[in-house]
Formats: sequence, C-alpha cells, structure tokens
Amino acid sequence: MQKGKKVFAVLGLIFLVGLILVTFLKRDEINKWFTKTETKEIIITVKSPTIESELAKRDSVRTERYADSVYCSISDNLLRAVLMKIGTDSVTPIKVSNEILSNIEYYKGVEYGARVGHDILTKDQPLIKDTVTVHIKDTK
Repeated sequence: MQKGKKVFAVLGLIFLVGLILVTFLKRDEINKWFTKTETKEIIITVKSPTIESELAKRDSVRTERYADSVYCSISDNLLRAVLMKIGTDSVTPIKVSNEILSNIEYYKGVEYGARVGHDILTKDQPLIKDTVTVHIKDTK
C-alpha cells in the first residue's frame, strides 16, 4: 500500500504544479514551452493620401481622359498617318494624342489631303472637264 500512496502523491503533486502554472502564467508562455514556433510581429503602416497626391491623381485622370478623347475623335486617316510615323509598338492613346498635338499643322494637312483624295475618288464627274468657263468682269 505504501507504493500506491507514493504514486498517488507524485501524481497529485504534478497536478498541483500544473494547476499553479495555469493559474499564474499566461497561456502564451506555457505554449512556448511545448511548441518550437517563433512568433514574428509584422507592422503595416498605411498612409492616408495627401491633398497633393489626390490632386496629382486627378490630373493624371484628366490627362488620360483628354488623350482618350483625342484618340477616339481622330479619323482613320490621321491614325494611320500617326502610326506610320511613331510605329505600332506599345501604342497608347497618350502617345498618339501627344504626337498629333505636337505636330498639329502637319496633321491638319494630312487630313485635308485625305479629304481631297476622298472627294476625287468618289465623284462621278470626270477629273478634267472638256470646257472651262472663265468669268471676266468688265472694268469699263
């Protein structure tokens, strides 16, 4: 019987130590004894936008919308002329509109030439008339 009492006393003592540890120590500290994982603290800082960054973002949106407007409103002939000049690699509406706006007089001439060519090719009239009428004002 003495041996049974000693085993019971040892088990009771282990239970008592465990109860004291659970009562007085934090659960995280106890878990550290039985697990070998490391805990790392990650701090994420989120910056709220400044007034200047919002103004810059709005300006960027305006520029993109203006470039899209120019890009969508030009004729096919103008777009062909621009693409022949700047190439077709990585074409964006901003690149196309910048090219047109920086060489506006040249592209006005291209558009005028395209219209004249279209008018000549679509008219039912012959290009050279048989007779030419010249109106001369009498100055007497």
